[in-house]
Amino acid sequence: MGLLEKLGWRRPVAVLGLPLRESDSGRWIRIGGGLRYNRDMSATDIYETCDRAFRAWRLNPFVKRLTEMWVNFVVGAGLTFTANDERVQAVLDDFVKRNKLNLRMKKRAREAFLFGELICAPNVNVATGHTRLAFLDPLQVSKIELDPFDGDNPVAIVVSGQDGQALSLPIVREDLASAAALRIPELYGAKRPGGFNAPLLTLGRKVGRAFYLAFNSIVGSTRGTSDLLTILDWCAGTEDLLWEFRARAESQNRLFGVITIKGATPAQLRKYRDKDSAEYIPPPGTEKEAWAYANENITFAFVNPQLGASDIAEAIRLFKSMIEIGGGPPEHYLGQAKEMTYASAQDASNPFLQQIRSGQQEFTEFWLEIAQYVVDQKLIFTNELDGITDLTVAVKAPEVVPEDAKYKAELANQFTQVVVAWRANNWVTDEQAIDLMHQIAQAAGMKVKVVEQIIGPVAAQQNWAREALRRISNPESNTRLQQ
Repeated sequence: MGLLEKLGWRRPVAVLGLPLRESDSGRWIRIGGGLRYNRDMSATDIYETCDRAFRAWRLNPFVKRLTEMWVNFVVGAGLTFTANDERVQAVLDDFVKRNKLNLRMKKRAREAFLFGELICAPNVNVATGHTRLAFLDPLQVSKIELDPFDGDNPVAIVVSGQDGQALSLPIVREDLASAAALRIPELYGAKRPGGFNAPLLTLGRKVGRAFYLAFNSIVGSTRGTSDLLTILDWCAGTEDLLWEFRARAESQNRLFGVITIKGATPAQLRKYRDKDSAEYIPPPGTEKEAWAYANENITFAFVNPQLGASDIAEAIRLFKSMIEIGGGPPEHYLGQAKEMTYASAQDASNPFLQQIRSGQQEFTEFWLEIAQYVVDQKLIFTNELDGITDLTVAVKAPEVVPEDAKYKAELANQFTQVVVAWRANNWVTDEQAIDLMHQIAQAAGMKVKVVEQIIGPVAAQQNWAREALRRISNPESNTRLQQ
């Protein structure tokens, strides 16, 4: 018996195994009850945060750089949806094509990074089982409802409709008690086609009306927050500092002049420089220059301001350091690493890449759940996938760590020398040595010119090396090796 049961509280039977919403909980409470703290931002703060992030992405080069860097690492050329069964794969391919995910995936990743949330409301065609995705602006969400017994488990998203009425969208979950028709009758209250008025089979399938991804959420908070929240002010401050420096540079380059009028009194000088006075003396040149009026008794000294390039560089470096601390990227990602070596750059990148991998994992799992949902809707509403035993699907993201061509070439060179030594000692035959060379080149993804540089000297003396180089240079020779 759990703690809640010992206290006399029992979960209502009516939920039939589906997660509760707070509005359904009645007198059921969380552990801690009245001690719950609400760490969510207010609606005004959420609007301001989202608006600032969007405007900064459009106008601030630092925010633009950080956002697109995250998007390109996490998504790259796009996510790959795969299945073990051909018919399931066809369903996924059709889903990707219908929703134009190849074109829109970076947009979705960008929204997730800028706003800290990604909210998807799928639309299912009950006649065909096709799923179309609609994405909501975080500003449309008025509340995220949690399971009363699990503060980390969101169960519904409350959005404001066009008529001002609140609409609660159950978050997609596995139906553990065939209760989807009761909880979501507008979608799952229909009958299975060809099933003689039989109810839809939803047991064990993913059912619901929304998907929710939240970054940086903690206990007591139902909403996600962007990684940009801690550095927006510093990014704006850096830009302001650079604009101020630009203005100072323009002032330094301006031309100043003095018009000296002998014997003129201060009162006469005022008349001479007053454009509305009949005694006005216009200065030579254009209005871009600044002019002063003086007599022989009044001396004007113009000082050429020293901007101090080293001072502004140090200030910018300090601001960038705060961006690096708050955002995570090492200094060479923001264009300042004069004394950084190749090895130290690799070491400095590792923590940041781990941070990127964490975000990529959350983003990929969000899409994996959508892919599973897509397949389950086909199973619920149609007979297309009947009889399939392997419904496994996967979503693969690109590797976060970029390929190090220099390292791979060095490694391939070392393996090549090993093969040469083996052949020289007759430990392998000519054909075996050729195949080993071929595999090394393929694994390293080396271009023909690089291969020629590595085994060219050997090929000049050994027939087997010449044959290996010929096969590597000929794309058609890959067939036998792959077989």
